[in-house]
Amino acid sequence: MYSFCITKAVHLSTVYIDILIIIKKTHFSERLILCHFSLNNFYNIEVSVGLFEFIQCAAGFRAVLLASTISNSLLGKRLNNILTAYTSRCIICGLHYNLTAKTKCIRYTFVNLSPGSDPFVSQEWNGTRYHFVEMAADPEKRQTFVDSVCELLERYGFDGLDFDWEYPGARGGNSEDHDNFIKLLDMLRARFDQYQPPKILTGALAAGRQNIDQSYDPEGLQRNMDLFHIMAYDYHGAFENFTHHNAPLCQYPLDEGNMTWFNVEYTIKYYLSLGFAPEKMAMGIPTYGRCWTLDDPEQNGMLAPANKPSPGGNYTMTPGSIGFNEICSRMTTNKTEGDCTIVHDPDLHEPYFYCKSDNIWCGYDDGDSIYLKAKMARNLGLGGVMVWTIDTDDFLGECYDETFHLIKHAKDPWKEPIDSDYEACAPYSPTTTSSSTTPSETTPSETTPSATTPSETTPSETTPSATTPFKTTHSSTTTASTTTPTSTSAPTGPTTTTTSGPCPPDFGAKPNCALEPEGSVFAHPDCIKYWECEFGGATIKMCGPGTVFDDVISECNFEYNVVTTCCRLWDCALDNTYYPAADCDKYYRCYNGAPHLEQCADCLFWDQGIFQCDTYGDSSHCIVPDYC
Repeated sequence: MYSFCITKAVHLSTVYIDILIIIKKTHFSERLILCHFSLNNFYNIEVSVGLFEFIQCAAGFRAVLLASTISNSLLGKRLNNILTAYTSRCIICGLHYNLTAKTKCIRYTFVNLSPGSDPFVSQEWNGTRYHFVEMAADPEKRQTFVDSVCELLERYGFDGLDFDWEYPGARGGNSEDHDNFIKLLDMLRARFDQYQPPKILTGALAAGRQNIDQSYDPEGLQRNMDLFHIMAYDYHGAFENFTHHNAPLCQYPLDEGNMTWFNVEYTIKYYLSLGFAPEKMAMGIPTYGRCWTLDDPEQNGMLAPANKPSPGGNYTMTPGSIGFNEICSRMTTNKTEGDCTIVHDPDLHEPYFYCKSDNIWCGYDDGDSIYLKAKMARNLGLGGVMVWTIDTDDFLGECYDETFHLIKHAKDPWKEPIDSDYEACAPYSPTTTSSSTTPSETTPSETTPSATTPSETTPSETTPSATTPFKTTHSSTTTASTTTPTSTSAPTGPTTTTTSGPCPPDFGAKPNCALEPEGSVFAHPDCIKYWECEFGGATIKMCGPGTVFDDVISECNFEYNVVTTCCRLWDCALDNTYYPAADCDKYYRCYNGAPHLEQCADCLFWDQGIFQCDTYGDSSHCIVPDYC
């Protein structure tokens, strides 16, 4: 028997709603399954099958709900202002958007229909990270923030706050963020402990070691937070120019240097080595894939060259990311059409697929890989798992003989005894049972995955020492292909000209025109742009149609004459792709085979990393408008 928590599905333009459901038996005394529900300009309201309309909670469990919005300001203002989104008249649950209507709607939708639910509010990563820097640095503003948080929690009956600052000291922050973050948490914890029972304080933490080391004080986080949501996903994506899995459980054998850190096993064990209590950790599990468009359909394995994101899914509509519900639907159709090939990599214990019709390559999680991740969390003594997001699981049961296929696989290991001898990254044979409608999954020998080894795209983190205890040893008895990859050159852009040398580490960087002659020109990271020194400053200029900047002759040239390996060559071969314009507050959207210039809202800048407008950040590669 199931109880239902009902929500209306809505189409939001710039508002970000993020709802976290913690299914639990008692107040943090049992293992947890945390599910995020997101409507971030995702769903086309015309496509009913993609609309997430309900949350199905197992009877006897309680749901803790989290709601958050993007904010344009929090500098010393009341939290009412923090919860004011950019757009003030979006429709939520049939009501015009405002603080009172939205919050009451969320409480009615998720709480009144499920009396055991405990809601708590969050301030999330995307719209506020730069404002956090200024607020956390000022004692008076910190106090205002804490006061307004508590006021809001009391007014609407929330049980606590989930803090998602990505990341202190990074992405436009400064070195003081590390300490200021803990000062803010100390104040929140002191106030939360005055309630009976104490309010809950949780936090979303980074997966990458560079951000972990730079942003966090383990002791300070431990004493203040009740639970840590480890975001063990987005290790790889179309922000790189080679294919790799979004959230690999294990290290890939060809990963080198810093890349050996980018897997779930390393992240979790690194947090444990820093002294984080396992029972307070929840391993993040994605219900979506990160996807590319292959440069060469014949190179379709891991580390294959791919310089463009895939088109967005029919429902999520985000280039480079496709929900599991969209993936499984395509794979079910593929059973009759035979367009796509699914490969299960035995080293990663993860699936990926590629398709002939549109050259898409996508690494994702299925029921088996989700089960393995949850099993590792169980055997390491973690507090539970966290799912991002519930609304991209197969929540309607379109592909399987059950709803919420992935989330149910995440629950299965918690019914089993702990196996202290279990090796998460040892060779594995699937033990979970799929339904009769499960998409077919094969690893045909004639489609041998080829690989290239990336060089200049490796994230800039320090190499771990040889004594690190977290490097995974892989068995070589099972491989995804029968041949050994031979290519070791870096993936290149879509050009007919190649180069044998690596790209300079500072290629395309903004020049210091105070030291350069007037009129000097320099390469830009985007092939169609270049820097020109004018009046002592660097200005971005655009090449004419059909031409790109030629660094050899220092002027624009026809594309076929230019080596474009080191720059990004944007085109509109695929609709619903995006690329940055010269002005920070503009971007190009591709549709009908052509780029169309679009404008962000006032003082929002285009962020190519997340394919949307965002608060001000890195403006080193674009022109900041005067009005900001």
